[in-house]
Amino acid sequence: MIDIAREQSPSETWLADLLRRTADAGFQALGLYLEHRYAYPSAPWAAAPGCVTPDMIARLRPIARSAGVRMIPFLNTLGHMEGFIRTRGGEWLAEGRALYSAQICPSRQDCVRFARGLVSDALDA
Repeated sequence: MIDIAREQSPSETWLADLLRRTADAGFQALGLYLEHRYAYPSAPWAAAPGCVTPDMIARLRPIARSAGVRMIPFLNTLGHMEGFIRTRGGEWLAEGRALYSAQICPSRQDCVRFARGLVSDALDA
């Protein structure tokens, strides 16, 4: 698994090379730990410069397929959500005060819909 959630900006070329190296090492899957570093279509306000995009994933898919590597998205839907919460437009997600909160509130239907949107976006990619 590669952690790209910590404000990292992997290039498409770097990810393509990583897919090939993953196959060369004998692995058949590569986990992408995303948090808010993916440009989720359902949360366009959270897409920061340098994040992985759906178009990038679409271009990487054939490379992964030819290498025999499956890309698996790992995303958060409850905790570790500070990247969304502390982005302008995401404050409403916070379970507590937005400045200190890292969790969205699972008892609020708008937060549940938001989380479902993230999952749907990841599956669509």
